[in-house]
Amino acid sequence: MNERLVSFATAAAIVVVAVGLTGCVWDLVGGNCTYKSVTGTAVIVSVEDAPTNGFNCNDDSVVVVFDFTPDDQADAGANDDGQELTIGSGMNPPRSWVNSNGLTVGSSHNCTRKNIQTGTCTPLLFELTDLNYEDAQAVCN
Repeated sequence: MNERLVSFATAAAIVVVAVGLTGCVWDLVGGNCTYKSVTGTAVIVSVEDAPTNGFNCNDDSVVVVFDFTPDDQADAGANDDGQELTIGSGMNPPRSWVNSNGLTVGSSHNCTRKNIQTGTCTPLLFELTDLNYEDAQAVCN
């Protein structure tokens, strides 16, 4: 009987410790994310047909790749080159929208890179600020 009591007490202690550790490991801060905005320029490096099985806005979507250069080189980041432009919930944009916004290889566009400072949202965001995103929503819906 004593062995059972010791086994039960040991098992209970393990459960208490495991629950306590799980709370520490998985205690993530969420919501109310804040970002540091870095202004700069995005230069389009490629516009190619999107894969047919990709997350595409429509049947004639393209993959647009750009490189970001911050206005202040002190703000340069390791992930500034080779970014893909997506719209809506991360879809490849339609060719007609890309063309109407002047997104051609070599074209330059105002861009803001947003680096997360607090919270658990997307850690890195880019927004080409001179594009008409309302048109994209209309084309994709």
